[in-house]
Amino acid sequence: MYDGVGLVWQTPTLLSPLVSGLSGLESIKISMGVDGQLLDEPITAERGYSLDISDTTVQISIPFNAAGGYRKSFVMGNMYHEVYVVHLYYEQIFLDDCGVETRLRLHRPMNTPLLIQHLSIINQTVLEDRVFTVYLGNLYYDVDLVAVTVNGHNFTILEATKSGLVITMVPQPNSNLHAYILRLPFEDAAVHKLYSPEGLLQFSMDINYTLVILPQEEPFYYLASVVAQFNDVFPPVFKGVCNEKSISFQMDHKPFDYLWEVGVGPYILTTNLAAKRGYIMQNDSKSLTLEVPLFSVGYTYKDINLKQFYGSFEIHSRLPKTLEVKSSLVKACLFQTTEVIVCSTEGVVTVVTDVTLAIPGAEPNGTFLLDSTCRPQETDDTRALFSFGLHTCGTRVQVDHQHVTYENEINVEYTSQSVNAPVKTRDTASVIIVRCVYPLSDLYKLFAYWRFDADSPGVGTILTRVPVKTFQPTFPPTTRRPLTSTTTSNTGLSPGREMPGINPRAKYVKVFSWQMNQPKGTT
Repeated sequence: MYDGVGLVWQTPTLLSPLVSGLSGLESIKISMGVDGQLLDEPITAERGYSLDISDTTVQISIPFNAAGGYRKSFVMGNMYHEVYVVHLYYEQIFLDDCGVETRLRLHRPMNTPLLIQHLSIINQTVLEDRVFTVYLGNLYYDVDLVAVTVNGHNFTILEATKSGLVITMVPQPNSNLHAYILRLPFEDAAVHKLYSPEGLLQFSMDINYTLVILPQEEPFYYLASVVAQFNDVFPPVFKGVCNEKSISFQMDHKPFDYLWEVGVGPYILTTNLAAKRGYIMQNDSKSLTLEVPLFSVGYTYKDINLKQFYGSFEIHSRLPKTLEVKSSLVKACLFQTTEVIVCSTEGVVTVVTDVTLAIPGAEPNGTFLLDSTCRPQETDDTRALFSFGLHTCGTRVQVDHQHVTYENEINVEYTSQSVNAPVKTRDTASVIIVRCVYPLSDLYKLFAYWRFDADSPGVGTILTRVPVKTFQPTFPPTTRRPLTSTTTSNTGLSPGREMPGINPRAKYVKVFSWQMNQPKGTT
């Protein structure tokens, strides 16, 4: 019989048929073994067998799964069953009064009832390793693992070895059982990830093991779920520092930074993007640093005057799939104004330029645009500040296959005197060209609604013209830089100051149907 621990067999010490009609018969030795072989006492003791002899009863006990027996597996109702079988060999020697020995030998098959075998699942995952390690044990030699399903992703054992999933068969200590160890990194695409704004990060796997009983290859399935959880996991945090002509950002790396991507506007920050835009980026195992020179793409500006202005730059971390921003830093810095041009997405150009580079000693307060009523908002001894809508102040527009170019001129009044005549005359010269260039694909609303609406800021340029004749200033020489024959420029790629403006329709702009359907830009 099976008592829940092992197999037990009992028999009388003296069997009735043997002792009937005989006198002086006694039992002198009882031995046991398995499979027709008697075993010495040290071996039976090592295997855990017990032989208890009393005056009336002999009891033999063999523990479940002890050596000398074997287990047989079955599947019933997708449940793993097994039976433990031992072929007991029993010998008893009797001696009668005449000294004659009688040997009694029995072959007794013993087996347990059909038992449900509970597999063991142990989550051996070490969080610091960031790899799931799951132990499936209590499998006998006639049970094989043939496939696994992880969160709906199916793998055969052969396929698993070619992916990030590692499955290893190992012997189970102190038994003839075996086990399987499954390893899968947290970062694998098959692993489910759940993040909450409270800083809780959870990785989970639902595993469906497919096992078969040999040799009939009868399948059954075993389900298990494992979870790994981290606390205090938050998106990357940036620090911003103002420099004389740039803004610097720094982010210290943390173990789960890979869950987010760093972005500038709608674009992910990469080494290619940084190189293309002139950013200075360094990224190592400890930190990411980014220096953004003034007037680089991504800046916004406000409160521009002749002395100073604010430049702001935003960097953020977001989820790669949804692009949802989880943390951001907008760093605003105060910069000193020298020469500035900003072509905004709202169609306003703001420019600060030194007019004395074209005509030494020229008076900035005497400057104006193509529309002479458009005068500077501010001036000092050498510079003038203009801010005007791109459809105002006589601005010219030119459209080609890829770009829309807006151009205006800063004119200056000056007093000249001919070398051959002492009469002084007052003339006007166009000395500076202000130009903004926008990708045509970004101005998809411009001609549909007759208002300016760009996806990205334009490229601004200040061009100092070479004078066509020599002017004789009426003022004494100064220490300012002399007029040269070279062209100077200052370019900014950034959304500019938001300023209300009157934006009438541009004149003499012809746009063809192919230009209306240009795709939007991606850079």
